[in-house]
Amino acid sequence: MSVKRCVLEAVRLRAPGMIPRKVTKTHVIKEYTIPEGHLMMLSPYWSHRDPQRFPDPERFNPDRWLSCDLDKNQFIDGFVGFGGGRYQCPGRYTAACKRMQSEGETSVLAHLQQNQ
Repeated sequence: MSVKRCVLEAVRLRAPGMIPRKVTKTHVIKEYTIPEGHLMMLSPYWSHRDPQRFPDPERFNPDRWLSCDLDKNQFIDGFVGFGGGRYQCPGRYTAACKRMQSEGETSVLAHLQQNQ
């Protein structure tokens, strides 16, 4: 099991905050009109619990990332853990590397403790 898949699955399940976007032109979504200039908020928490995009969304399942090309940062459609499009978090690579480093250190320490 890849550490990168585990990290992305953890981010999917526990993505923090909201993603704000200013509406640049009026949109109608179902019966709601969102006027130009208003602020929209996207919740990664709820987006990542859409069962159509993430089957069994409450379950930790790193294998759901097997179909993605993670070396090219091509994620599951609907994953917004680091924002989206040209407005992605500039620290996303640093955050992912730091998490993988922490996971790696934890794994080494656990291995060392088991072999004492």
